[in-house]
Amino acid sequence: RAQRESAEQVRALAPQAVVLVPDFARIYPQGSLAAPVIGFVGREELHTVGRAGFEYDFDAYLAGEPEQYLTVKDAIQRKVRLERLHRGRAGYDLELTLEARLQARCESVLSEAIARHGARAASAVVVDAQTGRILALASLPSFDPANPGAVGPENWRLRPVQDALEPGSTVKPMVAAAALSCDVIRRGERFDCRHRGTRVAGRWIRDHVDPGLYTLDEIIVQSANVGIIEVAERVPEEILWRAFDAFGFGRRTGVGFPAEARGLLPEPRTWSKLSRAGFALGQELTVSPLQLAMAYAAIANGGWLLQPRLVISEGGADHRAADLQRTRVLDEDLARRLRDMLEGVVREGTGELARVSGFRTAGKTGTAQRAVAGTFDDEHHVAWFAGFLPMPDPRVVVVVAIEDPSVNDFWASTVAAPVFAAIAEASVCLLDLSPTEPVSIPASQLARWEEAAAEDGA
Repeated sequence: RAQRESAEQVRALAPQAVVLVPDFARIYPQGSLAAPVIGFVGREELHTVGRAGFEYDFDAYLAGEPEQYLTVKDAIQRKVRLERLHRGRAGYDLELTLEARLQARCESVLSEAIARHGARAASAVVVDAQTGRILALASLPSFDPANPGAVGPENWRLRPVQDALEPGSTVKPMVAAAALSCDVIRRGERFDCRHRGTRVAGRWIRDHVDPGLYTLDEIIVQSANVGIIEVAERVPEEILWRAFDAFGFGRRTGVGFPAEARGLLPEPRTWSKLSRAGFALGQELTVSPLQLAMAYAAIANGGWLLQPRLVISEGGADHRAADLQRTRVLDEDLARRLRDMLEGVVREGTGELARVSGFRTAGKTGTAQRAVAGTFDDEHHVAWFAGFLPMPDPRVVVVVAIEDPSVNDFWASTVAAPVFAAIAEASVCLLDLSPTEPVSIPASQLARWEEAAAEDGA
């Protein structure tokens, strides 16, 4: 094989002896950028066909259709005429919602986090909270779509969509929403978190917060396990389950990507005596990072669960003006209350390392044990951070999941929160969002700027 220009030069040396046969190849100019989203192709007889990702799902649109002809010959095989049976068409373009620069930044930040924490894998989702448009969808480790066989199929997966993991404490706001919606908590009521743990169905569940009496807001801000279990125990099982179901857990988001994960949301009839506490701590259900992002988008936008959008146009159809597919899951006042709680997490709670200078930020940490072969242990964890900015009217939702970080430091507050901050900062910059509070600049940075300005003036 040779590029056209080189082939023409060779044929010019011996026009009668060299025959050029055109062939087609799939080229990926951006290399591995968004490779699990895009997918890759393979050969099937004489045709190129999609094997994974959108290359597979939209193969018929992207490939086009060849023209078909019938050659009519006489009795001695002379061509009499050529009849066109099918006109054929060129392949359509497929335009995605992803922002290339933000996608690249997400992948870079996740790569650094994997190296820093010795993690097995990492995922990130960035979503427009008002429209459901997916701005970035990163999954590492990844692969080169021009040579997918160089790595195993595990690297081909789009983890934020196709994998479901235990969400940990990121779902504590959903428990709070269920409790507030059925009016089982008195205003200003405090819950007993003085014993660094509680026993549920014969199992001791530890807590890490300072002993004391906590309000519901403080339970969320400090991520108090005992407190949220006490809150969940007051909510009828069916209402608690419906709250999680309303946020879209346990079913596909409808993003339109192959093999999307449903996640696991067991119905109350299957629960054990430990299940209500397990739900409160995010350990008896699984969600995909995309599902969690859409749930947090509902809190951010005033209570609307949106269908995520990853495709702008396909098959000649433009979806830019398509109506939003949305369902109300929270009233505006309750959504505002949850946003205020989550802003407190970043301002003074477990999410302090998720701060983005100049922007009021809200979010929640989650450190979950990850089930391996159906069992939990102390070696496999998922460090989550889910949040949005800028407050009070959030535009961007970011969800980060770091799988199996080092056992020496696996807490979401130190592993996932800084990754969220880096991606969130890139998001507001690329979307040109205005700061909502004074920007904090270190004195050392100001000194460097002043030196640079003085040199320019000289």
